[in-house]
Amino acid sequence: MLLAAKYCGLRIHSMKTPKQKLLDHLECYGWDAVEIDEEELEWWADEIWLLKSHWSPNNLVAYITALVDPQHDGFRRKGQAVWAYGLSEEYPNDYLQAQVNGTLSLGKSFKNEIEEFVDKIIALREARNA
Repeated sequence: MLLAAKYCGLRIHSMKTPKQKLLDHLECYGWDAVEIDEEELEWWADEIWLLKSHWSPNNLVAYITALVDPQHDGFRRKGQAVWAYGLSEEYPNDYLQAQVNGTLSLGKSFKNEIEEFVDKIIALREARNA
């Protein structure tokens, strides 16, 4: 079930970064990244986004974590070695919790999987709205 499919006319093949493409999709489907935590995170998180729904139910929250490749070794600059985005209903306390509701790989499959990932976020809202 692709709830997000083609609804907003978003172009996956545009020159935007994967992060911006994901943020665009989220906004289109009623979610805002209202806070991005970048400070003093564990090794596995590059950043953690607090999402809030501006569709019913309003102010529903979810979290997206930019996940760092666990095989990366040594110094890492901001944004480096991020392999995927993880979805969770609660602020993640560990690597597994950060992706408990799904992941979106930043590899070649990104353009094919972004809508499925957004569907998982939409499904979280619908489950809590039932």
